[in-house]
Amino acid sequence: MDRDEYATLRAAFHAGATIQAFTVPGENGSTPISMLPAGDGYWRDLSCDGEPKFSCHPTRYRVNPEGA
Repeated sequence: MDRDEYATLRAAFHAGATIQAFTVPGENGSTPISMLPAGDGYWRDLSCDGEPKFSCHPTRYRVNPEGA
């Protein structure tokens, strides 16, 4: 059985939290955040209609630390 690596993020989103994605311009999001060079990228709030698609590596997402 496959584990849903995005389940916690989905639950937080449905509870009203803002989800952020770590974005590196010109990169497709498939690289784990631990493999990226320091200083390359930024956290951005996902603004979407409906649930985020979560198409990047799971380590590239977080709940906005400033709250919902």
